[in-house]
Formats: sequence, structure tokens, C-alpha cells
Amino acid sequence: KAQQAPNISEPREVMKHVLDHCPKVFPSYMRLDESLRPVVLDCLSHDFNLKQFLDVESPAASLTVLKRLMSCQDDPEASSHRLFVLMATNFLELAGSMGGQSQEGSLYMTQHRFKKLHMATESIKKMENDASETEVYNELLERRAKSCELTFDKEEAKSRAAARFVCLADISDVLDGTNAINALVGLGKDDHAQMIRHLTADGLEHKPAFAVVDADEFLQSARANAEIGLAQATRILLRVYEAADKEFRNLESSVVRICFQNLVTFARDFMGSAKFQDVPFELKRTHELEAVVIPKIWIPVSNLTVLKSLQNNAFRFCFDLRGDKTNKMSEERFKGSIIRIYPELGYFGPNDTVLKEQTICAMLCVYWLQTGQHEAFIRGQPPDEQLSRQSWAWIQDWLQKSVRMASAEALDAVMTFMAIHALGKFEAFREDFVRNYHREMHDLALAHILQDNPEVVPSFCRLSNKYQYLILDCLRVDFQFSQFLQGENTAANLVMVKEKLYGHGRDGFSFFLFRIFAQMCGKSGPKSLTGSLFMNENQFKRCTPGLRALQQLWTLSGAETYNEFMLLRGSKAMSRFASPEHQALSRLLCLFDAYDKEEGSSLCNAFDELHPEERGCLTQWLNGDGVVKQPGYIICDAAQMLKSAKENRAVGLASALRMMLKVRQECSKHVQESEFSRVVVHFSKVAEWAKDAGASSGDFLHAALSSRSEVQSGAKVIFVNVIRPGSPGAQVPGNAAAGVSVSRTGTTSFHLSDEAPSLSRPSSLPSATPGRHHPAIMPSSPLLATSATATATSVSQATQATEGVGHEAGVSRRHRLPFGVYSLASFIAVLLILAASLGNTSVVISWRQLTVSILVIGLAVLATYMRCYDIPVDDIFGDDQGPREPFLASLDWMNFANARSSREPQYSRLQNSDDDVP
Repeated sequence: KAQQAPNISEPREVMKHVLDHCPKVFPSYMRLDESLRPVVLDCLSHDFNLKQFLDVESPAASLTVLKRLMSCQDDPEASSHRLFVLMATNFLELAGSMGGQSQEGSLYMTQHRFKKLHMATESIKKMENDASETEVYNELLERRAKSCELTFDKEEAKSRAAARFVCLADISDVLDGTNAINALVGLGKDDHAQMIRHLTADGLEHKPAFAVVDADEFLQSARANAEIGLAQATRILLRVYEAADKEFRNLESSVVRICFQNLVTFARDFMGSAKFQDVPFELKRTHELEAVVIPKIWIPVSNLTVLKSLQNNAFRFCFDLRGDKTNKMSEERFKGSIIRIYPELGYFGPNDTVLKEQTICAMLCVYWLQTGQHEAFIRGQPPDEQLSRQSWAWIQDWLQKSVRMASAEALDAVMTFMAIHALGKFEAFREDFVRNYHREMHDLALAHILQDNPEVVPSFCRLSNKYQYLILDCLRVDFQFSQFLQGENTAANLVMVKEKLYGHGRDGFSFFLFRIFAQMCGKSGPKSLTGSLFMNENQFKRCTPGLRALQQLWTLSGAETYNEFMLLRGSKAMSRFASPEHQALSRLLCLFDAYDKEEGSSLCNAFDELHPEERGCLTQWLNGDGVVKQPGYIICDAAQMLKSAKENRAVGLASALRMMLKVRQECSKHVQESEFSRVVVHFSKVAEWAKDAGASSGDFLHAALSSRSEVQSGAKVIFVNVIRPGSPGAQVPGNAAAGVSVSRTGTTSFHLSDEAPSLSRPSSLPSATPGRHHPAIMPSSPLLATSATATATSVSQATQATEGVGHEAGVSRRHRLPFGVYSLASFIAVLLILAASLGNTSVVISWRQLTVSILVIGLAVLATYMRCYDIPVDDIFGDDQGPREPFLASLDWMNFANARSSREPQYSRLQNSDDDVP
């Protein structure tokens, strides 16, 4: 199809197209006698479905294909032969339709199905005697009605509708036939009349008629499910007919296909807290003459009696779960009970098994933790990675002293939260109620749904107000523990957590922490439900510092808790630190997922390769906490970018850090100072570029960046996109307007804005003025171009950059006019000195006067020079962090440069902290 007929969707049309235009691709077809090829062509390209006819899913108009096929032959014997071949090929196709399951005989062609097939073929034979489509169709209905002893009158619409409904339900005995008639009559007078109209539409006189594909399997599944029954399924069938009639009204075509396959699966597995007949569904049009029924599995439950019954069942279940550990609930009973008590588990369809199994595994982990089953918890873990008994004892002690699920109501609230927590990630559910939330905002999306439509989540709707508010606040904090462990969050996130949960007391705060832990335990549920594969000893050691830090949040502020965690977390991997940049380097190590000094050394070395001004910019950006220093940047997927950069030899960690600075510059377009306390930056596209960059794709740092932003829940969300070298819209690196330039040696020069001064000496910088830049970073003349860019080798090499590098990088700036306070004062001072020296008559100047005059004039020139190029006084000869003024440094007065102390950052060893005590 892809090669020969890419623009055709119908399989029969594809075959007809290929046989007409390129039949040589079928050698078996080409070797046939030319007189037989038309017969094969008709058999392969016709639009008649024998299965739908014998199950009476299609209307009488579907027989028009056979009628036309027979009428095109002048010879009656040829017509009969063509009909025989057509029916024979359909018979064989049906007989082999289940060959994918087994080739040991024909699984499909049972005696019951052969009996139906025989009735259908005997009815079709009447076409040889010029019977009409309606006559053949009524013949089949009459034969099927007699098999279950129903009276049939072809002139009465009610009788024809009852016969077709019995065929759709695949009923073959008298008792089931009577139940089917009762289900039709039970619709009520008006609904019954509408059902008769739809069932008797033939597509010949009444257009369009609907072929209800797989409706027989749907009705059989409903009959087999004790919670549904044929009566409720009949109402669903009527609702589908009415929706299809509204969708395809005024259509001139004879037959429209309505596919019921999704309803078949839904009816087979349905175990709901509401009536099946109230299930909402969507009729999605897939073709001009075809639609599919998509059931909405989430059934609104607002009946107080039903909700109270669900609550009582849940309390009894949780009371038994909290019972004596010597007589604890079995795991099989637990699995069988949660499906009925928490109906939201049935919301996940066959294509969403990952979310469903993660949810069930998280609930199983609550069961194992609550009942103290250590062996069951670790049984699926590799022997050398199993959670130790000491760690299990710590968890049990934490559950008893901090979490304290002391009542069946509290345990039920935890189980409810576990049952519904993944619904925000379920795209079909989320898009049905809220459309303005991305998948990354799944917790906020779920909170919005629970607030506005609680009836679609009955387990939540039946909870008391106390636990409803607690669950809503736990979701609204939008706190991702994995991001916290990796340093992607900021202190502002912890401040929000404390503000939202403080009103719920210690128990509410412990509820929030246990929810995080239980979700992590069930993370590997799709791999196996045999124990918790995820929470082994290594993973427990990784998450324990984060849990302990969050426990401290109850007594400490958000900023203090965040800093405590950063210090503790960074100390496990850092072998040395630069005191002004310690916090930023700790966060980078979290992003890099470094847990020992060997892993952290590569990132520390890459950080050292940055120019001091680059380190200063990056340090300030990473240290923004959203509390004291606003805004705080939440950098999502930055960890993946660093990982990809390390693995890609064409990129490296140093280039990844410089790319972070380019992203910082791009973000400055969207964020004004103090406008937002939280800014979320998505690095996903940058992470992909870090993985793909190389010789064939282009240099990593030569890619341009673009971005878009939006406001979500009081935070600025920025999506960064990468314009790869050579792609449409790519720009030449080094554009001064972008704030970043790349030299020929691969070094990067950054415009340091006024809100980003060097962190090592903030007091020495001039006040913020639009358009002014730090002279150590932005050279403005050939005299000041010696330190325009930083090399990527070491800090000492960065201070030895030759003149003109700034011009190679394309860096330029507008000079200020040398006319100002200093210039005017200097000019006046010179005039006064000359007037005092020369007097009115004498032109004689002493050596002392000449010396003083030269000194004053020199100072005035120096002041004017400094004023012209915005040079702070401390930068004339340089200090420990900034570069020396190039012109004066070139004089090298009295070898002053060698007398200064080294400008390299001083590092010292970190003290090893106790793993148990922060």
C-alpha cells in the first residue's frame, strides 16, 4: 500500500488500483489465463463483506454490490459461476480469519458459525432468480427468526426490527430471544419507535443506513457481563444510532459504517460504580463514510447513595488492611478488591497499560509497607541490590512515627491518592476536561479536574472535605521530587510547598511525603508487579537525603531547607569547591547526577574551563532562588542535556555550560526583574541538540536559539528551541544582538547585563544604566580588546588573550562621548592653573609650577579616559577577580602585575559529611 497506493485507504480499493495499474507485482495473478483474471479481480476488489451480512450488521443496500456483479454478465451460467467463486473465496477467507492464533485447523468455522453462514448463502442464491436486495435480506431475517422460534412478518417493521436485533445479539434459543424482545420493548414507546426506524433502514429507500460493525460482539460481551446485561447495551446501541444519524444527516450515500470495536473491549472489562447505559462516548469520524465509537470510560457519579456505598466498602477494606499483621489480608484478595473499590483503575485503556501498572504497583507498595512484608517488597530485586533490613527498619519507623495512618479513613485517603495520581498524565482523560495544560503540568491539570468535575473521580468525590482539600493542595504545589533531587527546582518551590501544606499540620505534611515515596516505589510497575523493582538499596540511598530535607521543611524556611540540601547533596560528589561559586557548582552536580567525587571531577573541570565572567554569569543564574534573589529558574531537562553532552565527544561539558549561558541570555528576553518569582525553562530541544551535534550536524555552540513563553499558575514558562546550523532560519553565530559571540577558537563571549554583575565583587561595579556594560567583558577599543573573549583551556590562558579577539568575535559597542563632569572639571582646572601660573603680564614659569601643571593635566586626562570607557577605579590596575585596564597594564609599571596575587579561584577540600547527619 505504501509503495503502490499511498493515497488510498480502503484495502479493496488498494487491490483494485494495483491490479489495474501494476499487476506484475502479483506473479500468481499474472500467470492465470486472461479469461480468469477478471473473476479474480472482482473477488479481490468488491465491497461486499460476508461476515457483516450473515451477522446482519450491514443493511440490505450492502447486497447491491452482488446484484451489480451478476447483472454485468449476459450469460446466466457465467453469472452463477462468478457468484459461486465470490462466495467461495469469502467462505475461505472467513475460515482462515483466526489463523494468527493457530493453524491447527480452522478456529473460526465452528458448527454454530457454519449454520449462520449456510443460511446467508442460501438466501443469496435467490439473486440467481432476480430477487431484489430487500427480498434476499428478509429471507435471511426469516431463517434466523425461525431458528429461535420467533414469528416473522416481512410486511411489519416491528417484526423486521425484532428479527434483526435478535441476529445482532447472536441469539439462537427461545428464552434468550424473549429476553431480547423485552429489552427492545423496555426502551419505552418513543425510544422503541426510534430503534425500529434505525433497525429497518435499508439504505435503498431510507438513506443513509448504518452498518454497525462488531455490534454483535458488543451485545454478546454485554450479555456475558453480569453488571451490564442486554437491556443497558440496547440503550447504548440506540444512543449510537442517534449520534450517527445526527453526524451523517442529509447524506446521499446508501451505507455508513459505524465501528463498535472499542465498545466491545469496554463492555467485556466493565466494572463501574454507575450504570453502563450512562457511559459517555464520542463518535469520531475517520472517513467520509465511516466513524468509530470511542467510549469515555469515566462515568460521572453524583448519586449520594452510590457514593456512600463506595465509602462504606472502602472503609471496610482499609479496616481489614490495617488489621492484625498475624491475620493480614492476602495479596490476591487485595488485588481483586482494589479494582472494585477504586473504579478509576478501570479508566486506563489497553493502550495505557504503563500508567495503570504504575498505579497498581504503587498501591501494592502501600499494602506491603502497611503490612510489613519486607520479603514480598524485595522479591523481584536482584540479590546484590535488594533493600537492606536496616533501610526497611528505617521506613517502618518513619511510617509509625511520622506518617501515622492511624485510621481507616486516613489509609483510604492514601489509597485513593495512589489510585488517581496518574490520571493527570492520561492524555485522553486530561484533554476531555482541560486543554490548557501540558503533560508536564499533570498535577495541576488533575487538581483542576478534581475542583471543577469531582463527580468523574468518584473515589475522590466520596472523601471527607479534610482529605479532599489535602489532596488538592498536594497537587497544586506542583512539586516533582525527581526534579528536587536533581537540583532542577529552586527554593521558591519549597516555599510554595510549605505555604500550601502548613495549614494541614504535621499529619498533612507527612501525607504529602508518603505520597511521594509510594509513587517512587511503584515506578517500575510496568516491568513487573512482583515486589518493588525500583526501590532497591541504591535508589533508597539516593532519595533519603531528599526525604530528610523535606522533613526539615516543617521547622526551617524554604530557602534554609534548600541550601541545607544543596550543601549536603553537593558534598557527596565534590572534591573541591570555589567559595563564591559553591552553591552553583552544587546545583550543577545535582543536575549531572554525580554521587561520588570521580563523577563530579569532570564537571568541576569543565566549570573551571569557563572564563571568570562566564562563571559569574552562570553562578548568578543558578543561584537565583526565587525568594531572596528573584527570579528562581526551574531548568527542566537540563540534566539530560549535561548527560548527552558528556556522552557526545563533539560537545563536552564545557560547551554544555556555555550553552546554558546562551539559554540564560535568551530567557532574558521574556523575564523582567522581580516580575515572577519562578521561571520554568524547558531544555528538551537543547538536550536533543547536545545528543545530535557533531561534524555532520554542525558545531554545538554555533546553533542559534529561539524561544516562546507563557504564564502558567503564576510562573513564567519558557520553551527554548534550537535552530541548528544549516537549517532554515539559522543565524551566523556571534551576532551582538544575541548577547553571545563565538570566536574562531571556539571561545564564547557574553554580554554581562546590569542585573548580572560579577558575584565576587559587587560593590566595585557602577550602578545599573541601560546600555552600559562591564568593560572587562565588553571591550570598546583596540586598547581595551585584550580580554574580550575567554579561551576554553584554563583561566590563566584567558587573561592572556591577544588584542583583536573581541573584533574577531564580532563584539562592538557605542562609545560614550568624553564630555561630562570629569571632562568639564578637568578643563576648568587646567584653565585655573594656567591663569594662576601665567598671571597678567609674566610668562615665566618655574620648574615647580611646570611639574604641578603636568601632574594636574595628567590626572585630568586619566579621569577623562576613565569617563569615556566606563572604567571603575578598582579596575585600573586590576584586582583579584577583574582584569587590569589594558593600556596601563601594558606599561607594566614597576613590574606591578607580578606583585599582584594570582587571580585564579582558590579551592579547598570539602569536609566529608556524615551520611546520616546533614
